[in-house]
Amino acid sequence: MACTHAPIPLEFRDTAGSSCGALLPTGNAVDMVEGVAGTLIDNGMPCIVLKAGRRRRHRLRGTREELDGHTELKAKIEAIRLAVGELMNLGDVAEKSVPKMMLWSLRPNDGGAVTCAASSPSAPTPALACWAR
Repeated sequence: MACTHAPIPLEFRDTAGSSCGALLPTGNAVDMVEGVAGTLIDNGMPCIVLKAGRRRRHRLRGTREELDGHTELKAKIEAIRLAVGELMNLGDVAEKSVPKMMLWSLRPNDGGAVTCAASSPSAPTPALACWAR
């Protein structure tokens, strides 16, 4: 949005591994967790990045409320989140809001655009989080 105020520069330094000890806490670009390949990453916000499934019930389609209604998918995502707590040096994450779950997929018939959905332990989030400490 164009405004008439002075710019406010933001500089984030030393974010890699600030919560987990390393940008890639396991040292791997891809880890298999609960039979699913994903990237465990900490660049200021511990996250797990997973590619959404190809099966119709696991695609990223619909509203936030519709995604929240996919109980099987939510249970799988939560099982993965709980399993990676120790791998990411976060300990038991059952009562924590991290790591955040990020699911992405290519949007067919849309020129290669990418769709991304973020999920907290309780429900899909309305926006992508960009910072936490």
